[in-house]
Amino acid sequence: MQGYNSAKGPSTSIWYAIISKWLFILLVTVLCLVIGLAYSVVFVKPTYTASRSVILRLSVGDVKDSTVITNINLSKIYLPDVVDFVTSPAVVEQANELMGGNNLVKSGGISVKNSTRDEDSLIFSISYTDTALAEAKLKLNCVIESVTMVNEKLEVIEAEGFALIPTQNDFNVSVNSVFAQYVIIGGVAGLVIALAIVVVSHMLDNTVVSKSEFEEVTGISVLSLINKNEPNKNKK
Repeated sequence: MQGYNSAKGPSTSIWYAIISKWLFILLVTVLCLVIGLAYSVVFVKPTYTASRSVILRLSVGDVKDSTVITNINLSKIYLPDVVDFVTSPAVVEQANELMGGNNLVKSGGISVKNSTRDEDSLIFSISYTDTALAEAKLKLNCVIESVTMVNEKLEVIEAEGFALIPTQNDFNVSVNSVFAQYVIIGGVAGLVIALAIVVVSHMLDNTVVSKSEFEEVTGISVLSLINKNEPNKNKK
């Protein structure tokens, strides 16, 4: 007779344990997924982004054909500086003065997107993100107004005339929801937790539950066994 071997064979491997506990893993994953969804609904607020397209206009003198061309070229030269200037601390400070309340404009809420398709375009988009749509629109307008006001004070852009002119009357609005993010996090966390429970319980389990497992553990061939779970076939 072969010696006793405490190591479990292939039928009781970790993969076998995972497959046999698929329903438990599925239930835990779904439970954590629902928890993630409930948390996002109750505690996480969606944010709103309001944006407007503006065109940069710089002028250096009277409106003449040659002067107009000069103004356009000047605007193209200063456009990258103006794009960076929109999110400067001076503009944020001036915007907060226009707001005049406790709900302050934050530099992190401002975003500037320049045209990537047309390098000669003087049009770019300014947006602001906030937890309230009305506040996002109001703060965006304050930021746009503040750019011109600060430039008049500090003369950041050296030109006789400086203006950011909106190219649209209304705002573009988008809602930023993170519900899907928390649902995915909850589902992944549930799957990891369930797998960890199955693997740990399998590694700590030394019981023998089947004929094949007993043969693999002991190295002894079993000729017969009595299974209490099977009904007596001879019983009428």
